[in-house]
Amino acid sequence: MAELEINPANAASAFELGTLYFEKKKYTRALAFLDKMFMIIVSACLAGIKCKYSGGHNLVESIYKLVQDGRAVPVCPEELGGLPTPRNPAEIIGGTGADVLSEKARVVDCAGQDVTEEFIIGARKYY
Repeated sequence: MAELEINPANAASAFELGTLYFEKKKYTRALAFLDKMFMIIVSACLAGIKCKYSGGHNLVESIYKLVQDGRAVPVCPEELGGLPTPRNPAEIIGGTGADVLSEKARVVDCAGQDVTEEFIIGARKYY
């Protein structure tokens, strides 16, 4: 994956951070930039909240600290959309998140259940 350049002249690229959340160094650098601009919505599982599909979390210390300091709001779109925790893992089939929102792709769990509607409901609560 190419390095994402985050700078004030290209603030829109900050919304591409979802593709970087497992690359902690890049994510932490991007969070430092975002913190100066506006309140941040973060994935609740990255803030240490046990809402991951398996019932666990993916804690990132820098994100946890932002939430504790009141500079970020933890959100779990899956739970906001009505899915339980734990739940079957799901993935986008046929495109990207933007494609799901424009009804060009679907979100399907490992049991073959279409959970697109729940993901869209959850995403739109903070969109």
